[in-house]
Amino acid sequence: MHVSRKKWIPEMGECHPSRSTGYMSFWTSFLLSISVIAIWVISELFLRGFFGQNLAISPMMRATWGLVAAIGIVMVMSVHFLPNGTFKWPCYAFWKIMMGMNILYLVLLTFLMFQDTEYIRSALIYIDPKLKEGVPEINYAGNSCSIIGESDGLLTNILPKIDLFVIAHFLGWMAKTLILRNDFLVWFNSIFFEWLEITLRHILPNFYECWWDHILLDIFGCNMIGIFCGNYIIRRFGLARFNWHTCHNGLENKEHNEKSVSSSSAKRHKKASKEAISSFEDKAQEVTSVSGLFKVKNFIPLSFKWPETLSTLRGFLSFLVLTAIVQLIDLNYFFFKAEFYMPVSHWIFGVRTVVLAICGASAVGELYETIARDCSIHFGKISFQSWLIVVVIFTESLLCWRFSGNLRVESFLPSNFIIYIWIFIFFILVVLYLFLTLKSFHENLGSNRKKNE
Repeated sequence: MHVSRKKWIPEMGECHPSRSTGYMSFWTSFLLSISVIAIWVISELFLRGFFGQNLAISPMMRATWGLVAAIGIVMVMSVHFLPNGTFKWPCYAFWKIMMGMNILYLVLLTFLMFQDTEYIRSALIYIDPKLKEGVPEINYAGNSCSIIGESDGLLTNILPKIDLFVIAHFLGWMAKTLILRNDFLVWFNSIFFEWLEITLRHILPNFYECWWDHILLDIFGCNMIGIFCGNYIIRRFGLARFNWHTCHNGLENKEHNEKSVSSSSAKRHKKASKEAISSFEDKAQEVTSVSGLFKVKNFIPLSFKWPETLSTLRGFLSFLVLTAIVQLIDLNYFFFKAEFYMPVSHWIFGVRTVVLAICGASAVGELYETIARDCSIHFGKISFQSWLIVVVIFTESLLCWRFSGNLRVESFLPSNFIIYIWIFIFFILVVLYLFLTLKSFHENLGSNRKKNE
């Protein structure tokens, strides 16, 4: 019986390292072998005392060097075997390395799930001996929430509240604007996190803030400036905006979409705006003639527009997922700090934030390609980077819940007033979900009828 040779030998195009064929190209195997040989040589030089003749090699030092070598191997393999993402700048290798670091972080979180507080604290103290002394929680509300001080003058209560979090708020919301690229999502998350601080302040004293701290310093202070700077960067470099409610050709055809939309709808928008302006001006003149006190037409908006993100079921679900991820990233930071008695400015949190921000940017871009691109291309699929960032964040949250006993609070439930507000919020979400589901079903039914006709 003759068996065709082509049946068992793959084509050259099938041997791509990012595909699950089990084959590698010659240069891929050569570079991986060079990396392994380099680690072998470094380990031999390390054991023979080449890096320090008088240096005593302790078991912890051996573990540290071995861990660094293992991380290096994972990074090299990530470059060759992990799939390419949506972003191309500065290069695909950079995004693959960051994805590999995210995988290692997930492995670390999984390992910590089986440890106790004493072990984690001892490991942190080994990394940084300064962590031996616990850091108490700071109550930012203080004894008075008045803007004007009683004896020292104006702004004496505000100036002490300005610390590292001012820069963190500014840089954080500028980065979130560059990642989400949707004004409604960014502003909602900015306001919603302040509500979460009010909800959880009985658990984390760090969340006790004055009313002007929430509104003036956070929402309309550092957050707003960061959002404005992020939007300026988006406009300055011509970055694509993310419209989560629609289904179109994705990021690559941004310029074509803008031209087609502008050419097809310019006349309609111009005509509609003229009609709206004329109708509102007529009504405003009638009110002005009656009152005569001020021009009401200057205070009447030309249109009232429902947020487009909440206008479709696709946009609503993406809104819920992105909001949950953004809020959990910030909340996990504060819970880790409180449960393991670490200062807010520790470099470990900085490394975590940078890694999650870079990986989150790639994950959101790929999620946008999955949700908002042509439905037939990625229907029922999700990218590995998007799945990975979701699993990492929820594993962090599970770890925070596992060590919540270190917080030593009397009750995790807030006041009844806050509980009632949360019930109302969930009621609104359920009603909106049911409405958009029925709307989507009706639109699909109508489109199917037109196709059949």
